[in-house]
Amino acid sequence: MNEQEQLKLQAYLDGELTGRDRREVTAWLDAREDARAMLTNLQHVRAALRGNEPEHRLDCTREFYWQNIARGIESAFQEPGAGVMELVLRWLRHHLRQLATAGIGMALVIFAFTFVAGDVQADSEWEVLHPDTGMVNYRDYQNGLTVVMVYDRSTPGFAKGD
Repeated sequence: MNEQEQLKLQAYLDGELTGRDRREVTAWLDAREDARAMLTNLQHVRAALRGNEPEHRLDCTREFYWQNIARGIESAFQEPGAGVMELVLRWLRHHLRQLATAGIGMALVIFAFTFVAGDVQADSEWEVLHPDTGMVNYRDYQNGLTVVMVYDRSTPGFAKGD
C-alpha cells in the first residue's frame, strides 16, 4: 500500500470518510489482503493507545485552573506598584553576570587592539637614530614638538654618566 492509501485507511478507521471514498476503502478491504492486514494493525494500535492512555484529573474546576494560569502569566509581566526603574534594576540584577562578562570581553578586545596591535601612536617616543654617533630623537605628539639631540660618545666619562 502506498502512503495515500494508508492515510485513507486511517481516516476510514477514524470514521472521517464519507461517500465515494468510504466505498472505495470498503472495496479495498474486500479485495486486498494487505489492506485488511493494515486495518487490523491500525485497530490493534488504536486499542493499545486507548487502553493505556493515562487519565489526568484536576483537584479544581477547569475554569479555576485556567484562571490561575492566566493570573500567573499576567503577574509575571505586570507587577502592581512596580515602576519602570524598579523593573530595569531587577533586569540588571538578573543579567549582571552576562553584562559583566561582556564588559570584560570588550575590555580585552580594546586592550588587544591598543597594546598588542601597536597601531596606536603613543603621546611621545624616544628614538635612537644612530647609536655610534650618539643621535637621539624625541617626539611629543600631543604638543607637536620634535627634539633631535646629538652628543659625543667619545667623551671620557660618558659611559659612567658623568
